[in-house]
Amino acid sequence: MILHISDNSIEIQADSIPLKDVLEMADINPLSVIVAREGTVIPVETTVYSEDTLKVYRISHGG
Repeated sequence: MILHISDNSIEIQADSIPLKDVLEMADINPLSVIVAREGTVIPVETTVYSEDTLKVYRISHGG
């Protein structure tokens, strides 16, 4: 699967894996991002597959 983060891309070798584990392998805090698969936001509990392309959007917040 390919994980797109801003201008970077990371390829992860796995047939199927929970999204939360993918984010942890990429050293990304699941609470600081939103992930989309084919344009649809998916929860971190979702199982993702080798043919998936995921787009990671960092959440920006402040006061």
